[in-house]
Amino acid sequence: MKANLRVSLGAVVLALATLAAMIFAWLNFVQRETFDTPDDGVAWLDTANGAQAWKLAPNSPAARAGIRPGDLLIAINNVPVTSQVQVTRRLWHAGLWNQVRYKLARNGREFETPIVTAPAEKPASIENYGRFVGLLYLFIGLFILCAAGMRRAPCIFMFSAWSLFILYSFQYSGKLDAFDYEVYWASIVARMLAPACCCTSLWFSRNAPKPAFARFPS
Repeated sequence: MKANLRVSLGAVVLALATLAAMIFAWLNFVQRETFDTPDDGVAWLDTANGAQAWKLAPNSPAARAGIRPGDLLIAINNVPVTSQVQVTRRLWHAGLWNQVRYKLARNGREFETPIVTAPAEKPASIENYGRFVGLLYLFIGLFILCAAGMRRAPCIFMFSAWSLFILYSFQYSGKLDAFDYEVYWASIVARMLAPACCCTSLWFSRNAPKPAFARFPS
């Protein structure tokens, strides 16, 4: 009786956790698609001299303003910047579709140029592929759990599949609200569990009990 109750309680908890993870993944997908972050189109590199332009996206605000790889950023709107993090903070402070003035140095000569911030590009295809992989892991885990029953090995494999679903499906949007922080830390925890999840999956593939429909004689 107690064993059946424990199994039933575990099934309910696992079902609720899976449902919550799928709801969070959907809300995260909507937020990721609708929320835009301000960007200049430059990949800034931290150097001993400060933030240096490393790569520029084609037809980006920085490219249209005449910035080139190797340019050293000195200040934004007369506020000194010395690192890539400070550049990001100044752009966030400026917001989308606003003009900022960059003070740069090229070959020892300083100059200024205006830039209008634009939404950062989103790697939608890569992120959607990750979401598909996460859903695939989750469905495989659910299938094995339903086929093999609420025993230790299938439950451990389901937990691994659940963690990998979070790892591949949750994408940090940069909105910096409470939900975004939850998504961020959930991804961090899932990333820490990823090696253990892979080892568990390999162990289960070698020691998995046969599902009920596979034990009937031919």
